[in-house]
Amino acid sequence: MDILADKIQQIFNTGVIIDNEIVNFIKNYPVIINESNLGNDFVEAVETILKRSLTEDELEKISDDGCVEEIVENMLDEIGSYAHHYVNQNGLK
Repeated sequence: MDILADKIQQIFNTGVIIDNEIVNFIKNYPVIINESNLGNDFVEAVETILKRSLTEDELEKISDDGCVEEIVENMLDEIGSYAHHYVNQNGLK
């Protein structure tokens, strides 16, 4: 958040705000990956494949099935795998 706050302050300090620069920056700012974000991405992917919005029952089923938790676990495992590979490749111990 400090980087975001610094960038917004920098935009204000220039005195020139063009084409909703702050709004565009915030919308395009990298988002921290967390369970909520991954859940939203998963739902969006399912809806894209289905070419329709999910019903409340379908959204509840996704939540109850634990698939988002599984996605988080798989993502963290993948990150850990890359970290181990990096350490081994670069002789870090």
